Amino acid sequence: MSGMTGSPGDAPLLSTRQIADRYGVHPRTVIRWITSRGLAGQRVGGQWRVPQPVMDDWLTRGRMTAATSTAAPAVPAAAASR
Repeated sequence: MSGMTGSPGDAPLLSTRQIADRYGVHPRTVIRWITSRGLAGQRVGGQWRVPQPVMDDWLTRGRMTAATSTAAPAVPAAAASR
């Protein structure tokens, strides 16, 4: 092993269910974010996955708005204070 950390390949991949549960939306909403709203996801074994840093960046750029979801997002306090 090279001992290097922090490369994009090391980032945990979140499932649509994990993202949906974390932000209080339906998994289909997460798929819509990927297919229509610019959230960068990848197919792994036939299921959508989003690297954690990509999700964090997408959220901090304000991409998740009322226009992209009918449910109010449950944004963690740390993300809301940025």
